[in-house]
Amino acid sequence: MVEVKAVRENRSGSTGVAPARRRRLAHGSAPPPPRPVRFRRCRSARRIPAALTALALLGAAGPFPYDLAAVRAHRPGMAWRGELADRPARLTPADPEVRAAAGVLVAPSGWCCWSWR
Repeated sequence: MVEVKAVRENRSGSTGVAPARRRRLAHGSAPPPPRPVRFRRCRSARRIPAALTALALLGAAGPFPYDLAAVRAHRPGMAWRGELADRPARLTPADPEVRAAAGVLVAPSGWCCWSWR
């Protein structure tokens, strides 16, 4: 059994179908099946920079769980951890390092506050 689909006419009376195809449809032949629609996979155009960023973050974050596991296993912590813990005891707000770090943090904060006007 051949299935014939009805062709609707638009306001101007035209069906919007080419005459040869209209004749084929009128004689009972089925229209060709529609071509399958292919969807592209949603992928970023920046895969390589994203992969490099992920590797850099993994490399930077890798020592933290290792150090945590070492301390939990009653081994000494890494040297940077001891240095980081001793710094607040040595430095005062008058030191140039502390003032520079404060300036680096205040500058974007001030820009955000004044850009909301």
